[in-house]
Amino acid sequence: MLSFFKFILIVFLVLTVLGWIGRIFLRIYLTRLARRMQQQSEDKGQKVGETYIKDITSKEKKVDKNVGDYIDFEEVK
Repeated sequence: MLSFFKFILIVFLVLTVLGWIGRIFLRIYLTRLARRMQQQSEDKGQKVGETYIKDITSKEKKVDKNVGDYIDFEEVK
């Protein structure tokens, strides 16, 4: 019975220590990520809080000219 309590205590201590270490590494990771994102926005010439929308739509039709003729749809009753 004493070994069972010893096992539970060790598991609890290991999980607690891993939680502390995880918080430290998560904080370091998030600060580095925030710095990297801020650098990218500064490289693009944007200010913090400014919205940037990249328009990637093309105004030209993407249908090949050799596809065929356009046939108007007629409903048959």
